[in-house]
Amino acid sequence: YEWISRNWEVMRDKRVILRTIGQSTIEHEEQLRKYRNEGLQVVRYSPMEINIPGNLGCDAMIRFSKDPDEFKGWNGADKQVINFTQNMIERGEHCHFDVFKQATEGFRRKLYGPKNENAGDIFGGFLTYEDLKQKMRDNRVYFYTGTQPASYTLNFMEAMMTGIPMVAIGPNLGNSKHIAGNLYEIPEIIQNGLNGFYSDDISELQRFIKALMDDDNLAKRISEMGRRTAIDLFGIEKVKSQWKQFLGI
Repeated sequence: YEWISRNWEVMRDKRVILRTIGQSTIEHEEQLRKYRNEGLQVVRYSPMEINIPGNLGCDAMIRFSKDPDEFKGWNGADKQVINFTQNMIERGEHCHFDVFKQATEGFRRKLYGPKNENAGDIFGGFLTYEDLKQKMRDNRVYFYTGTQPASYTLNFMEAMMTGIPMVAIGPNLGNSKHIAGNLYEIPEIIQNGLNGFYSDDISELQRFIKALMDDDNLAKRISEMGRRTAIDLFGIEKVKSQWKQFLGI
């Protein structure tokens, strides 16, 4: 946000749009209040950002986008639980490595991404972009732990749109104890047993994973409904039309 404050005087007569990316806090919102009062427009990336105390409001809510023609083709042949998060252990409860480790105990599992080498045999390496997409197609379950304070992240979008069945932490774990406001949106996106699963209980998370591993029909149904939800929320054509409408082009 310092980019706005440093340059405000030379760009204040133009249309200036702040596009949030899931990292706003009460301190950030307060820093921008002066510019908001002087014409700064705000485009939110999640409706949950309204829960930031003292938030600046918004002129539009437009989500991030992904291309359904790129993220598709789930088969789930490899009965393994996966996650893509960089530096997961050192980021502590912001990424919940301990929850991932406990909930996936007893299942084949891999954590992919840089700076996860200290995860031991759980570490799956650092993949190329194409290999990342293939892993989401081939593996059975995606375990989502969030990244506080983000309401949702790119790996959530990509996995759900690919169709890999999603098991996620619930609202108590997903919302930060250190950042004000309930910002974690996954329990609003996932309907338990319909398009995915979520819970704050480790035993229940384990049961969800096991059900998806054991029941091919359940896994296929969750896959189809999850992908349908992702396309409806994040599909590139829908998001493109929202931007066109907001920008007046």
